Amino acid sequence: MKKVLILTYYWPPAGGPGVQRALYFVKYLRDFGWEPIVYTVENGEFHNEDHSFNKDIPEGITVLKRPALEPYSIYKKLLGKKKDEKLKPVVFTEKTNKPLLHQLSVWIRGNFFIPDARMLWIKPSIRYLVKYLEDHPVDAIMSTSPPQSMHLIASGLKSRMNLPWVADFRDPWTKVSYYNDLKLSSWADGKHKRLEKMVLNHADKRVAVGWKMKSDYESIGGQPVEVITNGFDDESIPNLPSVDDNGKLKILYLGSLSRKRNPFLLWESLSELIGDGTIAESQIELNFIGNIDPIVFESLDGLGLKNIYTKRGYVPHQEVWKHYSQATVLLLIGIPNQPEILPGKLFEYLASQKPIYSVFPNNSDVEKILRECKGGLSANDKDKEQLKANLYYFIDLYHQGRLSQTFGRDVKAIKNYSRKSLTGKLASMLDEISSNSESLKKTETIT
Repeated sequence: MKKVLILTYYWPPAGGPGVQRALYFVKYLRDFGWEPIVYTVENGEFHNEDHSFNKDIPEGITVLKRPALEPYSIYKKLLGKKKDEKLKPVVFTEKTNKPLLHQLSVWIRGNFFIPDARMLWIKPSIRYLVKYLEDHPVDAIMSTSPPQSMHLIASGLKSRMNLPWVADFRDPWTKVSYYNDLKLSSWADGKHKRLEKMVLNHADKRVAVGWKMKSDYESIGGQPVEVITNGFDDESIPNLPSVDDNGKLKILYLGSLSRKRNPFLLWESLSELIGDGTIAESQIELNFIGNIDPIVFESLDGLGLKNIYTKRGYVPHQEVWKHYSQATVLLLIGIPNQPEILPGKLFEYLASQKPIYSVFPNNSDVEKILRECKGGLSANDKDKEQLKANLYYFIDLYHQGRLSQTFGRDVKAIKNYSRKSLTGKLASMLDEISSNSESLKKTETIT
């Protein structure tokens, strides 16, 4: 069986969507003739921990862990945070009681820690892995970002060990939504862009999670990029009985929701539909689960919707299906002006076969997949007329008892996004680059 070294910062006990992509590739690669070896951080700064993912780690997998020196411990100390206090997924969006010191910390992070806060882990990781690989050779390497430092570790290994390399991008790099919030100097901006282009050109294969992201990376690097979306794991879906909604349209949002993504016009549309009697306040319920910025609840309260929502923090992944089963509609909220973002939870939403209400930029990859799978409706966060029309349509179907029969029923299309099927695509790429590498070595030996 061939071996692949997978470089990922996020690995159990890390929680959230970042850990799942690498984890489920590792879970199924053996089925396609590849033995994965994982390299990850020993003392990572994870905003959530979720030990329920441990059950998905295959027995006997080699997991290499090394400590990383990160600036977040200094950041916490400066801002008076406890050592074990969890930071928000994007720390510079946090509100603190020391705003000037916070802004200075953001500026230092953006201009001195390039490409990210894990940069001090790059050289020690390369040294450690070169020594490891001399005694434990592999046939290929794969790195997945963010953080982008994982790609720089992989690039160093490729140069030192002459190994074929797949670079996997879960998010944009210089086009990510918070890039301008980093307060970059022109020098720092230029360095980010040079590193991004270097990675895209140095890797043997480049993978993005969506088609618009693929197009963006191709325009930056001038190299072909392939698409392997995120997905859902068949084996993780429990058999749950249908739940009586008690006469309420229950809309669930599960995941992180930052200040920038607060869909105020959606809340305003909902307030107006309750106000004009389209739906009674007693017939609708908003449920939020995860890391939700307080501005979301402030907006709802200000619109008179204080009595229709519930909120709770992060829940272990093994529990999410219970919450999906209790919902009538699943709410998906994107990032303004970023149609290329393709959230991992979209695919679990689809697998639940519950109707999806998407608030995403027009012509997004999410909209494309919803049409393909007949999974739900999407509207732009700036288009109040469409937001309200979609809400009205869901409410009308719900009153008629036809909501669940209208959306989420194209099982065949949804199956294309199973984690095992997607891992097969990655394995094919690894087969190709390892075969090409072997052929090149034989040619060099002959000449």
